[in-house]
Amino acid sequence: MTNIIDNFVNESLIKFLPIEPESYHEIDADNKIDFINDILPGTNIGFTIEKFKHKLSVSRGVKPNFYQVDLLNKSLKNHNFGVSVYDGKDIQLNYIMKPIKGIGADFSVNTSIGSKRLSGTFAAYHRGKRSFTEIKGTEIGDHRLVGVSYSHIVRSWWTLGAEAYYKFIQSSGGAGLASRFRGELAGLQYTVTSSYNIMGDLQLGTSICISPKYLSISSRFNLNTNSMQSNTQFGAKLMLYPTINGYSAPTCLKIRTSNNLENAISLEVHTPAVKISLGCFGKKLDLFNNIGINFEI
Repeated sequence: MTNIIDNFVNESLIKFLPIEPESYHEIDADNKIDFINDILPGTNIGFTIEKFKHKLSVSRGVKPNFYQVDLLNKSLKNHNFGVSVYDGKDIQLNYIMKPIKGIGADFSVNTSIGSKRLSGTFAAYHRGKRSFTEIKGTEIGDHRLVGVSYSHIVRSWWTLGAEAYYKFIQSSGGAGLASRFRGELAGLQYTVTSSYNIMGDLQLGTSICISPKYLSISSRFNLNTNSMQSNTQFGAKLMLYPTINGYSAPTCLKIRTSNNLENAISLEVHTPAVKISLGCFGKKLDLFNNIGINFEI
């Protein structure tokens, strides 16, 4: 139950905590804006139960109709096994291993009942004292891609990263750069991020901690330097600490919008018995066309 508090406080006070290297794609990530990608389209309800190193999740959706079952086994130290079934026909198998401190790998295989074709992904990483190196590969149908990324903590307040990838079917590749700077101005802690790739996608982001325990806000500017199309996104995270019948119920509210009015809301409530997560998104005021709720015991 305390994870929601720890994650928020650690994010806000990151300047004063030991810095651990992160993957390249986490350098410019911002959960006050990116949480919209975690909300499923349509209307859905889910239940998650975690007992004795087993985690079972069941989701049922309408508009579109679907059901999904996920089972994760964590009974072996440093080895996790998972299986997901979507609509009774699409199956995904996952295996995560961490054989040595700082080294890990993730494998997944996807198939459909009645199909002889497999697709899958793999990722292997090494986390050092100040750097993070990752190799990834994907095969979906005839499309094959392999990439490598690297991030390095130059100073406790400055992180740089780079990635390169190659697409076999198109015989083409790409590359990107990213950076993150943390500091303090007028008593407010802030983070500035930037990234740019060979496709012309430029991203500039800022995050400001208004109150270390309660409120932080973010903004992000996206520009494609080839088409000159752009958009601006805004996000906020608010932490509240109400009590219910004498028990603490930490609550996290996230709100995001953009200049083209792509809006989303996420609410998490942690009680002693259950964690309740609610999310919705949509254009303008049509937020409740896409809404999901999950109960985790």
